[in-house]
Amino acid sequence: MVIIGRPSGILVDIIKGKLTGPTSPGLEALAESLLKGHEESIEALLFYGSCLRSGDEFDGVADVYVVVKDYSSYYKGSIPAFFNWLLPPNVYYKEVQFGKKRLSAKYAVISLKQLEEATSPRWFHSYFWARLCQPSRLLYV
Repeated sequence: MVIIGRPSGILVDIIKGKLTGPTSPGLEALAESLLKGHEESIEALLFYGSCLRSGDEFDGVADVYVVVKDYSSYYKGSIPAFFNWLLPPNVYYKEVQFGKKRLSAKYAVISLKQLEEATSPRWFHSYFWARLCQPSRLLYV
């Protein structure tokens, strides 16, 4: 029997501390670039993966989840919105110039509803849990 409950106390404090830790000016530039033109549709930007673990977002390709309210408000057309809904997430590549350095990132667009489903016991999908078991940091919420 598996009992799933709400985490509380020390565990919640540890997770909050990790998620809301400091960011760098390079990551802030990336967040601003991802938000531009989508401020009303984006719920959160979640940075995770090897660049976070290494502490150097310029050493490799940064990984970001772009969590949106819904696909129709994020995309200008219905075709990418439909395919993102059908087989989430849609993954894109972006480069941001920061001073003399270039920050490379791949970002995955997913709705909050589908992210909640994908990380629940009802929809066990290794694509999501394998990424979200890594260190993560909120860039925007």
